[in-house]
Amino acid sequence: MKIVILIHSLWFLSISFAFSQQSADSACNATIKNIFQVHDLKIRYEAVRSLYKILDIEDSVIRNKRTYLHVSKSALNTYFESVSGQPMDGYESSVLNSEQNTKRKRMFPEDRKRDHQQLRDSTSRLEPVPVVWVTDEEMNSFVKQINCTPREALTAYMKFIQGIKSERDMYAKCIDTELAKGDLSEFAKESLLYTFLEPGNSISGPRTFTKFEFLKFFKEFLLNDDIVILPDDVRVQAY
Repeated sequence: MKIVILIHSLWFLSISFAFSQQSADSACNATIKNIFQVHDLKIRYEAVRSLYKILDIEDSVIRNKRTYLHVSKSALNTYFESVSGQPMDGYESSVLNSEQNTKRKRMFPEDRKRDHQQLRDSTSRLEPVPVVWVTDEEMNSFVKQINCTPREALTAYMKFIQGIKSERDMYAKCIDTELAKGDLSEFAKESLLYTFLEPGNSISGPRTFTKFEFLKFFKEFLLNDDIVILPDDVRVQAY
């Protein structure tokens, strides 16, 4: 009888341990997901800041009305996706900026590639290529749809980080658990662009890292050094 009770006790303990481990893994999965959400908010802030700088927006007024954004809906969509998380209305695109960060490179919409080919073909035939400008009304509507200013994006970014820091020990523990896996971590081969890549810029500009490396940066700079937001490329590369 004692043997039966002992067997049942061991079985119960093993089930309890397995359940406890699953709960811990689930909690860490949610924690790691939040860490990568910080990266998305970083990209969002950098995209809005870049957009406002290019268009020279002040007091909701677009003061620079002749930019490459005025002739490229593909470029506009890159900003729209980075800020809102989805393509512009009526614009087909299957790759969001947040996805480019996990894949090491941006996949540009097919129509952009086709436009570039048509431009080369037309140039070789010395035929004029028509330029269709985005009207002031369309550009104003575009900025209104984004519905986000650099200050708002930065505030959301900083508040999210502050929320994580309020549970600093839990996040540090989950990061350490993942880093202990080394090359066996699922994030060791998944890549992301650390910085928002402006349309037309070479991908060799911003440094690309694995998600595994990003976890290291996150812990070092935000949890250990306790800085307010993630540092720029230069400091990260030096690290």
